[in-house]
Amino acid sequence: MPKNIFHEVDKRTGKKCIVYSKNMPNGKRIRTRVPDMRHARQLSTRVDNAIYTGTWEALLRELKDGPTKAKQTYTVREFIEQKYRPYAEAQFTTDFTCRMLNDIVAIVGSVPMDDFDVAAAEFFKTKRLSTVAKGTVNHGINVLSGMFEYAKKLEIVDKNPIKMVERYAFKRPLRQVLKPHEARQLVEATLHEDPIVGAYVGILAETGLRRNEGLHLKRTLIDLQQKQFNIEPSKNMKPRKFPIPLTEYAIRLLRNLPAIVGNDYVFVRLSTGERLKWPNDAFNAAKKATGITWPTFHDLRRYRATQWLRNGCSIDHVRDWLGHHSVKVTELYLVHVEGPAIDEFRLAEQAELRQIQDGGDDDPKGVVA
Repeated sequence: MPKNIFHEVDKRTGKKCIVYSKNMPNGKRIRTRVPDMRHARQLSTRVDNAIYTGTWEALLRELKDGPTKAKQTYTVREFIEQKYRPYAEAQFTTDFTCRMLNDIVAIVGSVPMDDFDVAAAEFFKTKRLSTVAKGTVNHGINVLSGMFEYAKKLEIVDKNPIKMVERYAFKRPLRQVLKPHEARQLVEATLHEDPIVGAYVGILAETGLRRNEGLHLKRTLIDLQQKQFNIEPSKNMKPRKFPIPLTEYAIRLLRNLPAIVGNDYVFVRLSTGERLKWPNDAFNAAKKATGITWPTFHDLRRYRATQWLRNGCSIDHVRDWLGHHSVKVTELYLVHVEGPAIDEFRLAEQAELRQIQDGGDDDPKGVVA
């Protein structure tokens, strides 16, 4: 056995170990354990060659810090399933976005992350456009971009190729607003299709919640006695500043829902015991049955915001109930508050401002459903 290689007994475990030891030109000694004689001889050869060629300092640094680990490579499918999907779900990402990941895997899942380029993104756009609208394709591209930004953060890729990808330009249709009888008709039709989804649609229409906020609504945050509730952090990562009021119709819908022991979510599938995740099928069936085919889940939020404003609620209160960061966003709904209703709203707002200036009560007086 070479003199620089010897055995010693580990004092903690009592096992015999192989040790390599050698003095270096700077007077310091390399002393390290190796798994077997083959590795010991290889290390001895490397050290001798490094001393001979003058590269022993670099070798010392490598032995101290360890060899540079090769960057792990992933395909899009592997990265989504192992890294991005768990991260997205933990970030309260919408179920729609999580389903979009399935479409990404189906179309470009086999492409290595390092090789993904603009051409791969354009291929994804073309395949998706054959089955969905341009706006949905753009959403898929945005999901891809978010995925690559996360991969950059993990140092799995060096750049985000989606930044170079153009989105489809399309003319957005002028948004309609549901009339009260249309909203109620849609809720009742959805209740007929699926009582759980129907109640969910009704709560969105009565409270102005975002789609994902409604899906994650919890019973412990609802106070039926006070006719109000709050939500957990969501899109803007903050709960509402003030509780959201409940109409009598909303309270009736909530009281009719079954409660599942051990599950705090409001909308739960009795068949699985899990929270509602995909309400689209029953909602689409109800739209077809009523002939009111154009609304989306966000149109239910737009309907409630418009009703609040039309019935004289302060725009500041509506902002708080909707969870908008700025009143400027809430003002976008004023385009749907037409004619005399706008005048009524302005008069109500001015009266409230006078009340505040006079030191009166500026709490909301209630909501007209």
